[in-house]
Amino acid sequence: MQLLSRLSLAVGASLPLTTLSTKPVLTDLAGSIVEELSRSGPQELPAIAAVSRHEPLVLSFAQQRLWFLAQLDASYR
Repeated sequence: MQLLSRLSLAVGASLPLTTLSTKPVLTDLAGSIVEELSRSGPQELPAIAAVSRHEPLVLSFAQQRLWFLAQLDASYR
């Protein structure tokens, strides 16, 4: 549900929930998204905003996980 909600917010495409269960492979799901976008016409996407490099950057969840695992591994050595 979060994926469909974020997809709708990010690019304005809305897919039915059944698409997630019928397209479990990411490339197939991406194809469905492309089809939906081509049917709905051109979209105005938000501009990518530059961030300041003078302050620490916010880590993604994947980066936070890797940092945590590295800290955990270091504590066992």
